Amino acid sequence: MKILILGSSGFLGLTIYKVLSKSFDVIHNGLRKRKYDLSKKRQLFKLIYKSNPDLIINFLKRMEDRGWIMEK
Repeated sequence: MKILILGSSGFLGLTIYKVLSKSFDVIHNGLRKRKYDLSKKRQLFKLIYKSNPDLIINFLKRMEDRGWIMEK
């Protein structure tokens, strides 16, 4: 099973990454240097498309800060 962890450089994301990577194929955006700028939707979708994960776990910073959440 391939798992994509978004926000893997934060405390919780890094901890989960270390645990899951012992048993699963875990993909991340870089633990120190980022491969993609996930504040841009296009780059996020590119990461998801290229990695083709079975499961995505999101530990990214609040989505409202990225302007992705629209108010009703």
